[in-house]
Amino acid sequence: MKPDLVAIGKITKPHGIRGELKVVSSFDLKEFLAHFSRLWLVRAEQGESFSVEWVRGRGRSVILKLQDVDDPAAAERFRDWEVAVPRDTLPSLPAGQYYSFQLVGLMVVTEGGEGVGRIREVLPMPAHDVYRVRGKRGEVLIPAVKEFVVEIDLDQGRVVIRSLEGLLE
Repeated sequence: MKPDLVAIGKITKPHGIRGELKVVSSFDLKEFLAHFSRLWLVRAEQGESFSVEWVRGRGRSVILKLQDVDDPAAAERFRDWEVAVPRDTLPSLPAGQYYSFQLVGLMVVTEGGEGVGRIREVLPMPAHDVYRVRGKRGEVLIPAVKEFVVEIDLDQGRVVIRSLEGLLE
C-alpha cells in the first residue's frame, strides 16, 4: 500500500447486480465515509482511486457504490481488497476509539507485566474486533472488549489486558 494511504475497511464480497461492494471495518463506516468523495481500493502494490456514488447501511458493515464499478464482474475483481484514504484526511475518532493502523504493532502485556506479543492484525467481527497477537505463546486471539482490554496507550506503544482463565492458553 502507498505509505500515505491508510486502510479503513475491507471489501468482503460483491453485492447485488449493480457493482456494489460489501465493506467491513472496525468502526461505524457510514458516518465515517460521509467525509470522503473519493476512496482508494488497494491490494499489495496495486491501487485505484474511485469517486463514491453512495453508501448504505450502518455500523461496521456497509454497502458501497463506486463510480465506474457497474456490474458484478467489476465488483468481484475487488474482493478482499482494502478501502483506504489518505492519512492526512482522516477525521478524529471519539475518545477510546482507534484506527486499526494505530494498534497494529503495539505490544500486548498482562496487568502483571507479562509480555504476550505484538498485535499483527485487527479482525473486524460482527460484535466486536479481535486482536490477532503473535508472541512467545504463538498466536493468541484477544477480544477487543473492556472485560479483556484494560488500557490502550499509543504513546507507550502498548495494550494492557486482563488475563482471564483460558484466554492465553
